Amino acid sequence: MWVTYRPVDAPYDYVSVMHYDGFAFSDTPGKKPTITSRDGTVFRAQRIKASTEDIRQLCELYGCDACAQIPGTSARKCDTPGYSTFERRVCDGFQDCVDGADERDCKSCNGDKSWQCTDQPQCIRTEQRCDGWADCNDGSDERECIATCCNKLELNGIVFSRMKHELNGRPVYYSTSEDKYVSFSYEDSTWNLGPQPGNNVADVLAISGKICPEQVEEPWYKWNQYGGLKPCCYPKCLDNVAPPTMAKRPCAQDPCKNGGKCTDDGYEFTCECQAGYYGTRCEHESSICKTQPCLNGGKCIPKEDSYTCECPLVYFGPNCEHGCEHPREAFDATDSVVYDCNDRVCRFRCPSGELASVRNPARPITPKRPVTEAFEVQAVNIFSNIAQPDDLDIVDGYDEDDYDEEGITTPSPNTGSRVGKCPRPTNKLDDDVLPRNDCATRGKWTKNYSCKLECKDRRKRPVVNEMKCRCRPGKLCSWLAKNVKRKVTCH
Repeated sequence: MWVTYRPVDAPYDYVSVMHYDGFAFSDTPGKKPTITSRDGTVFRAQRIKASTEDIRQLCELYGCDACAQIPGTSARKCDTPGYSTFERRVCDGFQDCVDGADERDCKSCNGDKSWQCTDQPQCIRTEQRCDGWADCNDGSDERECIATCCNKLELNGIVFSRMKHELNGRPVYYSTSEDKYVSFSYEDSTWNLGPQPGNNVADVLAISGKICPEQVEEPWYKWNQYGGLKPCCYPKCLDNVAPPTMAKRPCAQDPCKNGGKCTDDGYEFTCECQAGYYGTRCEHESSICKTQPCLNGGKCIPKEDSYTCECPLVYFGPNCEHGCEHPREAFDATDSVVYDCNDRVCRFRCPSGELASVRNPARPITPKRPVTEAFEVQAVNIFSNIAQPDDLDIVDGYDEDDYDEEGITTPSPNTGSRVGKCPRPTNKLDDDVLPRNDCATRGKWTKNYSCKLECKDRRKRPVVNEMKCRCRPGKLCSWLAKNVKRKVTCH
């Protein structure tokens, strides 16, 4: 039966529950609007409740005399000419007036579905809190929203855990047991429980733009056999809810494949996969680790078509290539000294097997005896910053007793310096010759560095005033003093 509706002489209703959203029919949802206000603002639809004009037109359409008898039905004018609302709907959090006059200057908010803005006497609906739109003039309704989202979520009988990354400005949840996601889609402004994050293909959905899924106050919907939607469930935050004591633990079903280790929190399980396998259940095998790209005992962890290396404590880098891999060169140890590195500690031993432990030196300075005696070097905080091997923050393995009063070392034989760095300058100097302070206190001497010299006896002079660190391709670096074949002396 067709009913002829007589149009009501009323202004345009911006807040009608039937109005389309600003991104409706957009080919780029969330970015390219299709409906805007006259001032260019993206139009925002609401599905909270019928507006004042919706109610008036329904009453007019169906001739409801009882509408006028509801308490608080007297008109309350808006600041914009031609618009008004009901007295009972003032300061209820729902903006009936186009200019929002009915929700301003509110000393308190009416009803349990309203929320008062922090810095302004303004009311909004609880549904508008943390929905991605700043409804309060001070923006307080959208502050610290993501931080308030729960970490463990139950929906439609499935438990989801919050993932580290976000999508469309909202958190993403994942269930390892069901291999399903809970995420937000901008395409039709819905929260979806489905097989792909950010996709509106869903088993269960909620028509809401809330930042957190557990804050959606309307019911979530399932598809029925006729292609329609029917209410099914509400989300529940499990952050402060203990798992059922009598329920079977998730790991009891042995969900991890290929030797994966299972751990659970009573709700969800996590699999730690063996080398060469990946996936939430370690169900996928990767051949990328068969080439053993991780050095120094690192564990290769495949990630589909790539991998990461889990390094032993002493090593770091994409392939565990940096760290204590060349300790003999790093600490100028002679060939007769043997060493082993484990748990951030490198131990050096003499041929006799003796081991001296130095755990708390004050600062890295040059030793006054060659590294032919045994000592132990502790690496400290070498993982605080990824750096080149020469920049590692390690503690030198010598006591302060190894230094004389002026911090100058006595001569020592060439101890096999590493490529690109000269040995200690005292190796080239006679007992009477000293490197000047800026040279003596350096941690390393690289190619073309010039070391100034002086004599202990101030009345004498060295045969040359300086010597240079010379590095030739394929050979170790050494000190070069012009016209001096052996050691520099004083005269």
